[in-house]
Amino acid sequence: MQRALAELEDLKLIYTERTNGKYVTTNTKLITKYREKFASEKARTYLTDMQKLGFDSKTALDFLKAKGGIK
Repeated sequence: MQRALAELEDLKLIYTERTNGKYVTTNTKLITKYREKFASEKARTYLTDMQKLGFDSKTALDFLKAKGGIK
């Protein structure tokens, strides 16, 4: 737990106020940056896994749209 909190603090996603505890940043640009980074990693993993199953990228995206409820 301490390691996770330290990592979040290193990334500036949380900050500590000496006697009041830890708080989540309100820096929306920073939050968006890490959110998009996380989403990109998930997308890459999905496409890599689908390619291992024999799907090309277009078919994998079509499958996601059809089965994932995405329009």
